[in-house]
Amino acid sequence: MGKRSQSPTVLRRQKVSLSFPIYSGAFGDGSSLLEIALEDGQENFQSLDGVLFNSDFKTLLQFPGGKVGHSIVSEIVNRIDD
Repeated sequence: MGKRSQSPTVLRRQKVSLSFPIYSGAFGDGSSLLEIALEDGQENFQSLDGVLFNSDFKTLLQFPGGKVGHSIVSEIVNRIDD
């Protein structure tokens, strides 16, 4: 018998816990990710409309790749991570 191909896991919502390591590329390409939410008590990051920022909203860390529609980046943002 041949190998069965496995369907890729589709991640729609990622809830970030206090122990989740956040770094550039932590969510992969995020192409199916619709929203990033934070666990209560998370002080190092903020989530607004499903988009992940640093704690003072000056750095946009991750935009969910599967998010559709228009988004406006506030003028307080002075950096967008790769």
